[in-house]
Order: sequence, then C-alpha cells, then structure tokens
Amino acid sequence: MSLRLATFNVENLMNRFDFSGYRNQLNQDRTLALFEIRSESEYRALEQARAIAHSDDTRQLTALSIAATRADILCLQEVDNIEALKAFEYGYLFKMVGQGYRQKYTTSGNDSRGIDVALMVRDETMDGQPIEFVRMTSHAHLTYDELRLHTPELAALGEAPHERIFRRDCLEIDLPIQGRRPPRAGHGGGGGPPCRPGAHAPGRCAGSGGGGWAAPAGRKGRGRSGAPPRFPASAS
Repeated sequence: MSLRLATFNVENLMNRFDFSGYRNQLNQDRTLALFEIRSESEYRALEQARAIAHSDDTRQLTALSIAATRADILCLQEVDNIEALKAFEYGYLFKMVGQGYRQKYTTSGNDSRGIDVALMVRDETMDGQPIEFVRMTSHAHLTYDELRLHTPELAALGEAPHERIFRRDCLEIDLPIQGRRPPRAGHGGGGGPPCRPGAHAPGRCAGSGGGGWAAPAGRKGRGRSGAPPRFPASAS
C-alpha cells in the first residue's frame, strides 16, 4: 500500500477583506501607502481591487505547487473556512488535477484572525485504493494543565497552565486506506511547544502511538510539499 501525504501553508486563504489598514498603517499594503486616499470608502474600494488582483496570482501559484505533489491527502494551514476552501479547490485546483479532492474538512481553532487548519482528501489514492473517512477530532481546547505538560521553562516564557497549547489546532483525522490504517503521521500544532510523543496523552499528538492514523495539522510557518511518505502494506 502506498500513500502520498503533503502539507502546505496556503497563506491567508480567505473569502473576506481586511480593511484594518485604513486605521492601522502596520496592516496597510505598501502599494496603497503610495497613494493619497481621502476617505474610508475610497480605501475599501481600492483594497478590494488590490486584494482580488493579488489573490488570483497567489492562488494560481499555490494550486500549481499543490498539484505538483500529486498528494492523496493534503494537510493545509491558514484556511479561513470551508467555503473558501471549496472555492479554491473548484476554481483553481480542480482544473489542474481533474477529479480533485472531493472530501474537505476544517474546524474552528484558536487563531485570533480566524484562520484554521484544514484537510483535503481524494476519494481514492493514485493507485486506486479507497480512502475512508471515519472521524475528525479537534484538540484546540487542550491546555498545558490538562496534559500535565506545563514546566518551569514555559512559565518563564509567560505561558500559564490554563492556556491552550495550540495556536490553531491539532486536528486529528482517522482515514483508513482500503480498510488498513497506516502509522500515525503529521506535523504538530500551531504555536506552543511541540507535542511530546506518548507523554501523558498517548494517541493524542503527532507522532504518538496507538491504533489508527491521524493527520494533525497547523504548525505556524510555511508548509512542506514534495517527497511523499510510503507506508508498507503490513503497517497497522
């Protein structure tokens, strides 16, 4: 059994506009800063035009990069919501990869801007093996205290025991491939320290043991794509 798994940061895949730059220059695009803008309504119109033009180029490049992975399962970061994900997959990715990724999953996490982690899954692998969705589990609510992970080092960094570990989420998806469950794989959660495999909470974090297969997603920073993992048929 073979499986192609990729992770990619789609960089602010949003279906809403950010007009905060009108009052906060730190959030203002450098192109708009070149012009004299007389009112908020004028700023909003210009920002909409700029964002649409810029987003089209960005999404085309993102789709090309994702298509090149030929992945069966995609772990994505910085997704606004499921509607934005559907629009991106249908408007850009579908035209490049044919049948595309019919299964899409996301859930609200802890990010202050409202961008979350997500998953896109083919109905079957490139080798024709069916991919089954069993369940999705969010770990966005977990605190250091709940997993007994708080340390003096974290306290020195200003992290309190009651604070949530993941800046976005550690999204766990159970996806048997042709009835078999490959080993757990993933890339951790956004923000906070990395999960400690098997420490105090076996089966909950990326790389931990236990039955089934999980694809936790959400590390802050750019994603990776390219060489896919290949799992032996005897994996359990």
